[in-house]
Amino acid sequence: MRLPLNTPPARAGLTWVAVALLASACGDAQVLRASGDNNNSSNNNTNVANFSDHLVEDFDNQRLVDSVSGAAVLDVNQGVLTLPITPIPTVDGQGLQMLEGRVDHDGLVEAESVVVAESGVVEATNALELRALDLVRVSGTIRAGTGGVTITAGKAVYVDGVIESRGPVRILVGSPEGKLQVSGRITVLASKDDANSLPPDIELTGRGEVEILGQVSSHAEIGRTGGSVRVRVYGAVLVAGYDARVFATAETRGTAGLIRIRSESTVTVEDGGGVGVALANGTDTETLGGDVELQGTAIRLSGASVVAGSGAITGGSIFMVARDTLAVDNYARVKAGAGPEAGSLILKAARIGVGTNSVIQGGRAGYASGLFRIEASERVDLGDS
Repeated sequence: MRLPLNTPPARAGLTWVAVALLASACGDAQVLRASGDNNNSSNNNTNVANFSDHLVEDFDNQRLVDSVSGAAVLDVNQGVLTLPITPIPTVDGQGLQMLEGRVDHDGLVEAESVVVAESGVVEATNALELRALDLVRVSGTIRAGTGGVTITAGKAVYVDGVIESRGPVRILVGSPEGKLQVSGRITVLASKDDANSLPPDIELTGRGEVEILGQVSSHAEIGRTGGSVRVRVYGAVLVAGYDARVFATAETRGTAGLIRIRSESTVTVEDGGGVGVALANGTDTETLGGDVELQGTAIRLSGASVVAGSGAITGGSIFMVARDTLAVDNYARVKAGAGPEAGSLILKAARIGVGTNSVIQGGRAGYASGLFRIEASERVDLGDS
């Protein structure tokens, strides 16, 4: 799903700004909370969405909102109540399974703990699955074909090595106290040689927390559509450090994939971390830029971090929604993708703050500007910039 990219035909560079203080919003349409009961409202014609203390698995609030036409209410929990039911496979293996040296293997590796040692190079011509009751650690290298890589662990997954795949990469951690940490590199490739295959996605899913200190990326070769990168967790999401990047790229006539990070807790990008941007910036006028979505209870960007849509013939759009607070401070930057058709930038939260020396910038357009919209149900605080 792409965000609305452009305004109606207009002068190049035209920007629309809407700061919606929706405490006074009105309209005949109603938005109901998950229980189906109306919330109290000072306006009998308007109801606002309520939030449960814990996320209801498989409840899709997006379907609820999409079914309401003409609603004049800011849905600040849009996308927060959307984690799907995720089955945890049964693990029968016991002990430690250590993979060292070169290992050619397709299929399942199962144990109480599975470790790919630094010296380990696991080659799967099609697909590889690692399944552990406790821990999976990838310190070496995994390479897989179009069948992809699936990693499931009860308590923790650590990727400080490399995972490269021409198929989807799916990592699942089942425990609410679990941790999924990527300090190495995960890359999926939509190859021109696999034109009949679906775009390979990266899915990081868990009931605990996710830390990205390395690189998680999707790349599409010439003429291909890239896979998406999706992070869906109950716990906090942290993207931190100048080496930390979550991004999607594409070659000539290709389409970059979607970046979507959703948390029931907080989403933090700090200390030079980047989402939606590769290590090199620029505009490619022969590709389609990928969109970036961040959604959580609270979102904070700080410490020279960057959230940006890729520059392309249609620039990537930025969509961020927080139930409570969305803060951009300490030299952080939020930037929609530039291009002949610029990307949109849409921020929604109860409270939005933009600190000193921080930047929020719409996409620079050749002939069609994207939307530029900031919506807060309580207040917007703007520092000097």
